[in-house]
Amino acid sequence: MPNPVLHNSKYGYYAGFVSRVIATFIDALIVTTSITLSVVGFSYIVRFISVVTFFDPIEWYRYSVEFTIPPILIGLIPPITFALYEIILIAAVGRTIGKAIVGLEVVNRRGEHPSIYRAFLRVPGKYLAAAPLLLGYFWILADDERQGWHDKIAQTWVVYAWANARPDEDFLMPRAAAPVPPQLPGE
Repeated sequence: MPNPVLHNSKYGYYAGFVSRVIATFIDALIVTTSITLSVVGFSYIVRFISVVTFFDPIEWYRYSVEFTIPPILIGLIPPITFALYEIILIAAVGRTIGKAIVGLEVVNRRGEHPSIYRAFLRVPGKYLAAAPLLLGYFWILADDERQGWHDKIAQTWVVYAWANARPDEDFLMPRAAAPVPPQLPGE
């Protein structure tokens, strides 16, 4: 039985595994597309400069020691970009674009948007959850509160952002009992 958590500002229900996978896929697509468009755009700008000025910046770049970027740093661009995307959006509005499209929100113990610290903690937690054959993500399927390892580390919950999304399941707070109608005198 899950422990109810204090909750003052938001009602919702724990988000399922499939919804979270779809949201993550959308987010990965957005980040990958933005990185690709940035690289392609940068290459077109460099080519434009070389055509307009008759200066070949690519040849200059090859012979310049100051501007060489080690391949390991180039390989870090996607995970760093994804981490910044996730931290900024989760801390600011409680959801990424993918989560917003699917209708999910990340909340803290009080049902509010996580702090930047909690949003930051989710990122290394995601890499930790992915390390042993994605076991930390599949943990969502077995956990009563549908938390992955990254959620447990950051003390966050992913919930459906609309009321009554999963009427069969309580979220963070036990369901309020139905009000008892007042009895009339003589009944």
